[in-house]
Amino acid sequence: MNMVANNLGIRKSPPDTVRIIMDHVRAFHRGENDLQTIPLKVLKITDENNGTRYGFTFSNGIVYKVQKAYYATGNPSFQTAANMTTTIIGNYILGTQRGKAFFEKIKTSLTIDGTTYPYHRTLLSVASVLQKLVLWFKPFYHPERKGMDGFYFLSVSMDSLSIIANLRALSGGRLLHERLFNDTAHRVTIQADGGYGIDGELSDRESTAVTIEEGPAINFLVVPESVRTTMMGFTFRHWLNGDLIVNHTNRVRTA
Repeated sequence: MNMVANNLGIRKSPPDTVRIIMDHVRAFHRGENDLQTIPLKVLKITDENNGTRYGFTFSNGIVYKVQKAYYATGNPSFQTAANMTTTIIGNYILGTQRGKAFFEKIKTSLTIDGTTYPYHRTLLSVASVLQKLVLWFKPFYHPERKGMDGFYFLSVSMDSLSIIANLRALSGGRLLHERLFNDTAHRVTIQADGGYGIDGELSDRESTAVTIEEGPAINFLVVPESVRTTMMGFTFRHWLNGDLIVNHTNRVRTA
């Protein structure tokens, strides 16, 4: 899904990115520049039936259903994802069975940092260490609060029409509602109907029982400006906490 690249502002093609980074590394070994890294904690996801895995984003409910349908097209692309998302929303508004199937809530039992989530049917739950998800979705409220501690967690139990009516606010991280949890967390347990996804990998099953915690930190190479700058002039600082970059940047002595 290119979520890491999107959050780091990488816009070049993979071959161009590799070439520019290798030139950057060679210049470092010639003593012409520094290499810097940014630590980012990943999620530790323990599945009662499938062991422990690590990733950047966990999702279930409608997100999992859409991902499953997206891969089934055999044509993964931004255009396919955008068309599918808008078509599913349109089908629900028109009252088609297909639209209703995607927006059907799943039975869910959630415990968030020791507190039981009061609603037992959810449209989706998403845990992520990244602020920006796929397409135009940046749903997390006050992302600057996280820093290096915890992860973002979102669970939505609103009725489907209210979600669609507030989709712009929800996708931009501006929506607060009594039937919605949108904050940071350190430990979440989820028991729910259906499967789930970790990044782009789907676990297709009838039910889910996982515990999500903070995992180890991974050091990401700070890519050169020529890789991460977009046409609008935004860099990875647009998506990552600026204080995090200043406080945790360090010199790397090996490639």
